[in-house]
Amino acid sequence: MKRFLSDIVYRHAYLLIISAWLFTLSFVFSNYLSFNNSPQGVRRLLQGHIETSEKDLASLLDDTARIGRFLRDAETEQDVLELTSRSYGVFLYDIRADGMRRLVGWN
Repeated sequence: MKRFLSDIVYRHAYLLIISAWLFTLSFVFSNYLSFNNSPQGVRRLLQGHIETSEKDLASLLDDTARIGRFLRDAETEQDVLELTSRSYGVFLYDIRADGMRRLVGWN
């Protein structure tokens, strides 16, 4: 049985070598030669992420009812979950009568 297995391994070792070579080649291609790793691809991805975040922030700031609930400490669990699921940070300050700012919340 040992001889049989060793004969198979010796006879078909080239298949193992070829598969390792192809795996290495695919790794190099996918990590170093793909379009997303080029400077233009990275710039495009970053611009898309920033644009999406800006639109999301604008929609959050337009929702004055939600912001008012946070200022009055009357926010719902759904409000908190939606705010904490964002990919950016939000700090909410209340400006007091004397002009001082008070941190109300953050995500």
